[in-house]
Parts: sequence; C-alpha cells; structure tokens
Amino acid sequence: MGDEGKTLKKLVVCPRAKLTVIPAVPGQLSKIHPLSLLDHMMGVHNLRIVFYYKTPRNKEEGLRHESLKEALSETLSSYPIVTGRLKGGNEEGRWEVQCNDAGVRVVEAKVEGTVEDWLERAEAADEEGLTYWEKMPEDPCFWSTFYVQLTQFEGGGFAIGLSCTHLSADPTSATLLIKAWSEIHRRKAISTPPFFHAYALSPNPQILTVHTPATHLLHSKLTAQNTPQNFGENYPSATFHFPPSSVRTLISKIEEETKLQVTPFEALAALFWVASTRSHHTDSYTESICLCTEFRRLLQVPLPQGYFGNALHFSEVSEKRANLARYNSGLALAARLIHEDQDKAKEEEIWSVINWLAARKSDSGRSSSPFPIYGPGLTVANFEGVMSYNAVFTEGDRPLHVSYRVEPVVGEGMVLVLPSDEGDFGRIVVVTLQGDRLSRLRKDKEVSGLGPKIPSNQKARPEMFHADPIKKKK
Repeated sequence: MGDEGKTLKKLVVCPRAKLTVIPAVPGQLSKIHPLSLLDHMMGVHNLRIVFYYKTPRNKEEGLRHESLKEALSETLSSYPIVTGRLKGGNEEGRWEVQCNDAGVRVVEAKVEGTVEDWLERAEAADEEGLTYWEKMPEDPCFWSTFYVQLTQFEGGGFAIGLSCTHLSADPTSATLLIKAWSEIHRRKAISTPPFFHAYALSPNPQILTVHTPATHLLHSKLTAQNTPQNFGENYPSATFHFPPSSVRTLISKIEEETKLQVTPFEALAALFWVASTRSHHTDSYTESICLCTEFRRLLQVPLPQGYFGNALHFSEVSEKRANLARYNSGLALAARLIHEDQDKAKEEEIWSVINWLAARKSDSGRSSSPFPIYGPGLTVANFEGVMSYNAVFTEGDRPLHVSYRVEPVVGEGMVLVLPSDEGDFGRIVVVTLQGDRLSRLRKDKEVSGLGPKIPSNQKARPEMFHADPIKKKK
C-alpha cells in the first residue's frame, strides 16, 4: 500500500489511519487543467517535505488532527488541481488534470518521544517515515498526486509531511500550499493565492532560438544513460545547518578575493562544488555542476508568486578540475563562475527550453517521455526563497525545522540550499552524494572550518520494517 511502518532504531512511526479529505466547497467538476511543458519535463521526480512543530506551552492550543483536516478541506476548495486526478494525455501526449474533487490522501500516524528528540537523533533517510507516498500506477485515474501525513509525537510535537509528484508542483508551489493551509487554520485569508494558468508558459513564437546552453544541457541529460534509484540507496545524505555568522564569513572571504557581491546561494554552491570536487578521484579534465533556479520573478513580465506548477530553470557551469580543487583560490573561482551564471539575463534561455520541449516529439507526433532532470552531474538547487517558515498553524509558533527531499537521486547527487529557522543569512544545505563521497566531503577543511551543525548520527539509509498496518477510515 506504500510506505507502511518505518523505523529509526528505537523510534518507530506507526501509521494509524488513512482517509481522503475533499474540498469543503465543490468545484467545477468538468474543468480540465493541462499541465505545462515544464511540468511534463519534471515527471520523473517526486518531492517530500516535512514541517516540524513544537508543542505549545498551552497544550490545548496544540495541533490536532480534526482541526487540521477541517482547515485542509477548506484550503483545498482553492486548489482544484491538488484534489483532481491525472487524465490520459491530450492530443500532444501530455498529462491533464481532471478537476473532479476526488480529494487528497491523508495518513494519520504517531511516534514515541518528542519532536526535539527526533530532530536530534533522526538519520538522513528516516524522514521518509514522516511522508506517505504511493508510486504512480499504470492507470492513474484514481491515484492521488498529493499525500499528506499528520504525525503526532507522543512526548510532544507534531510533523506535517507532504509528498507529491514533481509533475504537479515545484518546491515553491508545494510550500505555498502548506502555507495557505496554515493561514486557513488560523482563520486568515490566503496571502498568496494560487494562480493556475499553464498556458502562461506556452511556447513563445517571438523567440526563435532553440539552440542555447540551456537546451544543450537538457539534451545531454536526455541522452545520459542513468537509471533512477530510490532515495537513500547508495546515496547517503547529510544536513548542514549554517548560522548567519558562518554564511557571512564565507561571503566576506569570497568577496575579498573576487570583488563581487555574491548571494548566500552563490557562496554555498561554490563551497560545495569545490568540496565535492575534492571528495572523489576521477580522470575527468573538467568538473561541471548543474544549477537549478526558480524563475517566477526573473521574467520581464513576472509570473505571480502564487503560480502553481513548475518554474525551474537549469544551467551548467564548468571549470578545470585542477583549478577547482585548490584550497582558497578554487572557492573564489567557483563563486565567480556561479555568480556570472546567476547574474546574466535568463529570459531567452527559459523560453528556448520551452520551445525545445515543444519541438521534441516522438515518431507519432506526441510529446516524448520525461527524463531525469536532477543529474547526471552534481545538481545544486536554489530553494532558499521558499517561504517554509511562514507556515504558522498556531499563532506565534513557526516551524522548528523544515526539510526537503527530491527523489529519485540520479548520477553524482544533489545539493539543496534552503532557508533556516534563524532567517537572515542562515541556511540549511542538504547534501546527497553517491558512494562514500559524503564522508570525505564532511571532513573538507573549508566546509568544516565554517562550523556547520551536522547531526552526528546521520548515515546511510537504515533497515526498515513494517509496524502497525494502516486501517482505512470510511
């Protein structure tokens, strides 16, 4: 039935019930929402997000399953795509969503201990136990594209897990869905309402160029012989917590060398690019990374922040391996290359990708199948703009921590740069690397010298077992 019963040594997540939450207000059942070309491009991947909350001082004000489900039902009235079901491809062979109010699958679970204890002891892949997921079946007409898990920590605390197909949403959209739910729970209006308009990213006939560095990168991903693997298998992961002072120190060091004004993402992407380069031995003359950037506000006519779907752009930066591997000078060089890539106008490249995807047809004239986008080289994603810590369900109680995972991991691995609960320049970096490269990267002196907090027992995926079976609620 999916992910049932997960264990972290003595910590066991026990699913108790599975049900469906439908919109409080019925929608237009005949409405069809076509997914965009960029949505279709992301179809190989899934997202898992976990929001952790402490128990308030007044436990009566804590999060309760019933009030959360009522608020979710009301929220879903504004999100017909989330409660719909995938419909066989249109005339171009792309998926559409039948907005039929079929609802979202919700799992209720519990776990012993406190949320603080979990965050201290949990290993990298254990968070799978806090998100429920069922793979897309051959016929997805009854398959929920979004799953929610409500986990109560018996010693205090709560976790809300969201999993979805990347086909339907990018991290920004998925986060805004949870944020909207939290606002409805507090009886507030949705501050960033969803904007559903896939045609906003239709092919642009005014831009004739389809051969750009971005389309060349996608073509190389298409032709790469990579087999997607489940998260955690041969890909150990670690979470690095960088306080604002550490990120400022890193930026100052880079700016002193480069005379450039770099962003936290550019600085951290450079840090982990050079550390990753030093973490493995290869005969390759050059090293490349793929940079993932959210572009809603980067277009000349920006998309609304609430645009629901995928608005991610991928670019590539390369340099001689020997130059990157040098301490100090390698970091400055990597930062300069990443800054130049992020600083240049991306409008033409974004539209060239959309036009390239539109032109990519099978022999039957239908859109070709999606392929792994994160990979085959190291992918560094800029998700620092997601408003995860604004998802406040109880007045005054921001999330303790929010984690993001993209699966499956392909190729060398990925690095996700995320906001932290400290705000300002504080960042969380989730690093997932192939083989034993992660253990070497953690010892890299430029990384460790910044003093990031890393849970000491983060290891590879632990052995899993089945606990209590899920009981369906009618």
